Amino acid sequence: MLLKHKLWYLIIGLLLFGTSCLALNTPNLNFDARQITFWWACNWGGLIFLSEYITRLLRSKSLLSLLVRNKKNLLIFIAVSTLGGLCVEGIGQWVGKLWFYPFFTIHQYKLATTLGFSLYMTTIAEVYIAAKSLVDRFLKPPRISRANTELERAVYPKLLLVGVLMIASSFLLGYKQYQKVGGYFFDATRVVDFHVNFWIIIWAPVGVWLVAEYFEYKRRQMSLLKDLTREYWNPALAILLATVVVGVSMELINQRYGYWVYVNWPLQQVKILNLPILMICLAWPLHFIMFLSIFRAIAAERSINVWSAYSPYFSNGSSKKNR
Repeated sequence: MLLKHKLWYLIIGLLLFGTSCLALNTPNLNFDARQITFWWACNWGGLIFLSEYITRLLRSKSLLSLLVRNKKNLLIFIAVSTLGGLCVEGIGQWVGKLWFYPFFTIHQYKLATTLGFSLYMTTIAEVYIAAKSLVDRFLKPPRISRANTELERAVYPKLLLVGVLMIASSFLLGYKQYQKVGGYFFDATRVVDFHVNFWIIIWAPVGVWLVAEYFEYKRRQMSLLKDLTREYWNPALAILLATVVVGVSMELINQRYGYWVYVNWPLQQVKILNLPILMICLAWPLHFIMFLSIFRAIAAERSINVWSAYSPYFSNGSSKKNR
């Protein structure tokens, strides 16, 4: 049910986010998976409500209002969010072994991730849309260059091929590395001695992004690459801003009690805010790009027009403005 006054989103958001920040001053000696899950639900819920407040303040609509009022949109968003979560967790943890969850048993992990994918991806979408609204409001309206349709027609099918090859190569080479130690094994709750080469793993999310770019092009939707080639930089700036907000708020709290622990990163000894530099500078922005591109490509006319200069809302088909 939607709140009648947008001020309630600010109040609820501050209460939830403030509650999550109590974890910074709470001894973690007796923490268990249920308590930690509660802190994260408050953190993500707080970010969602605060982002809703910002978007409602600057725009006439928001993500939550459009999802709640249309069950079909809601179901599609849940499906896409789950897929996005599977991509992030599947590539980074299940295959790459780049982090683990020391407080969880395997059964608790499966339950928490299944329920958490949609909430986490909702947080990413909400914070990005709020950041995009702020950037669009305070930066001068861009003069967007005309599209080079002939170049796009030549390039985008090649992007699809490159994306598919990157995904396939990533998993094939990863599979071969696992075969050297007797085959694939699943373990998300403890550090393991074996891991796949990081630079092989990173091909997969880049490939997913390129494949999504192709389907956005085929459906005549705007995409991140289209915006960048047309010199519309606001989506990229919004991704950077949203990455800082979500990344810092989550990682600072996580450092207090270690909900997840990063391992097996290149240059892991080089850190920013006590985090691996490649996590901050590469992985965080990339999984924003990957999820938002999947959302836009799969949801099509029901998706939020996350890239366009014209509107951050659900489009009602293939908008001529976005072609």
